[in-house]
Amino acid sequence: MNKYDDIINVNYPFLLKHPRMSITSRAGQFAPFAALTGYSDVIREEGRLTSSKLDMMEDEFVYLDRKLQILRDNIDKKYTITFNYFVKDNLKEGGKYISIKGVVKKIDDYKGLIKLFSGEEIIIDNIIDIMNDELFSDYV
Repeated sequence: MNKYDDIINVNYPFLLKHPRMSITSRAGQFAPFAALTGYSDVIREEGRLTSSKLDMMEDEFVYLDRKLQILRDNIDKKYTITFNYFVKDNLKEGGKYISIKGVVKKIDDYKGLIKLFSGEEIIIDNIIDIMNDELFSDYV
């Protein structure tokens, strides 16, 4: 026999002004409380590394400009070209270097863009290298 057996199943003797709370609602009051909601996302974002855009040397710039001119002259031949270029990060300072392959649809010198048939647009000033062994082997 337990100490409280005589009162454990007895109904509350007074009328209640408010209806009793369900067991699920009562349990919800004791659920963990996240005082710093979103803090882990902020920490993760701060820890994400970005790179700085590298400055090109004068001879590298001349070499790249020569490759761009060769590409302009041969755009109608629809070579598959690999571009290495810098993409600015939208959330923090810096960005990353990526590589993409595609066929050039248009070189827009006015807007400073290279448009690929895939729909990608590459900012010419962010390009660090243009590669295609077949196209550039005779010229460079």
